[in-house]
Amino acid sequence: MRGFLLDSHITAVLVPSVKRVAPTCEVIHLADWRGGIYLHAHDDEILENAYVDDLVLVTHDVSTIPILAHEWIKQGRTVAGVAVIAPRFSGVAYIGGLARALGNLYDHPHLLDPAYPIVYVRPAP
Repeated sequence: MRGFLLDSHITAVLVPSVKRVAPTCEVIHLADWRGGIYLHAHDDEILENAYVDDLVLVTHDVSTIPILAHEWIKQGRTVAGVAVIAPRFSGVAYIGGLARALGNLYDHPHLLDPAYPIVYVRPAP
C-alpha cells in the first residue's frame, strides 16, 4: 500500500493530518488526484484506478463501495483496499482520530487482507 485516496465526501483537511502521523504515506483527495478527473466518476472507475496507483480508497460510502469490492473479489479481480468510515463524525477530534487510525493502517498493512481488503475504520482516541 502506497497510501490513501480520500473519497469526495471525506474532508481534504485530513490530508496534512495523516501526513503528520505517517510522513511517508501518500494521501490525496479525489478532487486533486490525477487533476480531479475522477471527482464525478463511477465507483468502479475510481476503484480500478486506485488499484493502479496502489491507493486504498477511504470512504463513508457503506452502501455501494463495499458491495462493488465484494463483487470484484468474487470475480477474482484485485482491489488495492477500501477503508470504510461507517458512522459520520465531525470536528477536530474526528480529523485527529481518523488521521491516527489511517496512520495505524498504513503502518500495519497486513490489516488489509489481500483476500478481503476491506476494513471498517473509526477515529482512534
